[in-house]
Amino acid sequence: MKTLFSLTLIAISFTSNANSISISISKNLKNQTEIFSAEVSFNLTGNWCDGTLTLEANLGEEGGIYRWMKDGIIIKGADSKSLNLNDHGLGNYTVSYQSKSGNNFTDAYDFTSAPGPVSNFEFTNHPPIGATRFVGQSIAGDSPITGWHWDFGDGTSSIEKNPEQFYTEKKTYTVILTTTDSNGCSNSVTISVECNY
Repeated sequence: MKTLFSLTLIAISFTSNANSISISISKNLKNQTEIFSAEVSFNLTGNWCDGTLTLEANLGEEGGIYRWMKDGIIIKGADSKSLNLNDHGLGNYTVSYQSKSGNNFTDAYDFTSAPGPVSNFEFTNHPPIGATRFVGQSIAGDSPITGWHWDFGDGTSSIEKNPEQFYTEKKTYTVILTTTDSNGCSNSVTISVECNY
């Protein structure tokens, strides 16, 4: 809450002649209060290559409720003023803030490029031969990607860009792809892969 201004003006005028005195008083009161004023500023701290790149929203007051979304989807558990971008990757981030007095404020931040690689992949199950094919779709940052490391979640791994994996059980595996560029900067992504063959 912020009071912008409060002004009281009282004018008194006297008029006189030989027989009488006239007094007139006029009052003009203008008071504007209860204006919510919040200006967001986004700060980036940390380092993408070591997994600590953090986006912080500063709204000039404390004690409210924060909510974050990425590309229009609510990020579960993201309820503080800062968010680790390494955990969520490239995209459009929206922060919503509700003050203790019930006022709402929303702003957005586009995170469209990173200095290092951004890991990503797709997979396809091929039931006749019992294989899962992985396609690396990582995006390079300032330097070209030179390495891929796959952890298939079953104790096996690969360093190919587009590997094929033969799982022995029908279940969901946690697959981690880590890509590394020529500067030694790396980034990882974790995706659940369901094997249904």
